[in-house]
Amino acid sequence: MTVLQTPTYFMPLQNFQYLLKGKDVLWADTFPYSAQSFQNRMKIRTPQGFQWLTVPLKAGKSGKALSLVEISYAENWQRQHWKSIENYYRASPFFEYFESYLFGFFQQKHETLAALNLASVACIKSLLDINWQESRLSDIAPQVTSMQEIGLHFPEKQWLSTPDLAMIFDKCELPHQEIMLPEVQYRQVFTGFVPNLSCLDLLLMYGEESFAVLKG
Repeated sequence: MTVLQTPTYFMPLQNFQYLLKGKDVLWADTFPYSAQSFQNRMKIRTPQGFQWLTVPLKAGKSGKALSLVEISYAENWQRQHWKSIENYYRASPFFEYFESYLFGFFQQKHETLAALNLASVACIKSLLDINWQESRLSDIAPQVTSMQEIGLHFPEKQWLSTPDLAMIFDKCELPHQEIMLPEVQYRQVFTGFVPNLSCLDLLLMYGEESFAVLKG
């Protein structure tokens, strides 16, 4: 079963669960940018609850494919993001273990939002030493920009869907298997529990044991 996913910035935990359920992943990086989504922001834990870390984008992003949306470097947002992560996660069990790798990630510059997001996926895969088969629409079918066009271009594929996505898959007549993604509660760096944070939150708390936490 294939997971169809728009690349997000250090993906939220539910997205990570979703990806791990499939045999391969098709990154929909030609789909249009969506404001107020996880595409250019991640949610991290703070003593007050959570904070958004947002990637600034250049003008003209509305309706543009993720692979073409350009990142703005008018301000040093990478330093700000790293300082926030360092500030709030310094006390987490695996911060020092992953620190140098993550620090290096925030020194890199990526021209487009899709490139940044897919680099953040690669970062997580490397830190957890995991792999899955994956491809990008921009490489194999750059003309496909919507769910409706997915079925026409990939008629042989069987898809995984969640309850939230099932109606869209049905509407687009995409054959799919619906799966449940139960909310996973785990120890966080501050008292209380905030759901669906960036997968970095789980990683910095549990390291390679993150898989066992996701499985319950």
